[in-house]
Amino acid sequence: MRTLGVGVYWDEACNNPVSYIDWGMVDPSSQENVKVYVKNEGNVHVSISLDTVNWDPLNASSYIALGWDYSGQVLSPRESIEVTLALLISAGIQDVSSFDFEIVITGIG
Repeated sequence: MRTLGVGVYWDEACNNPVSYIDWGMVDPSSQENVKVYVKNEGNVHVSISLDTVNWDPLNASSYIALGWDYSGQVLSPRESIEVTLALLISAGIQDVSSFDFEIVITGIG
């Protein structure tokens, strides 16, 4: 049976799962970086994708973007890689005093 799945962790040994990222106070025109480890927890080779969902407030997604430095390499079963998530705040951000969103990292086999 083929299984797909990835985990996201704070540490290289993949012992401490990431459940929440506190970006702290962010300013217009700024970038905040967070280093995490993504582990292929399935039994097939995968690449990974990044998405954001459930923005609150909804208009925050017009001014805030999330990117990463993942370069498309394929992860073998049980392999982990370090990635840096980059939160980018637009210079023109308006009407957003706080925000929340979910980060979705998916394994693609």
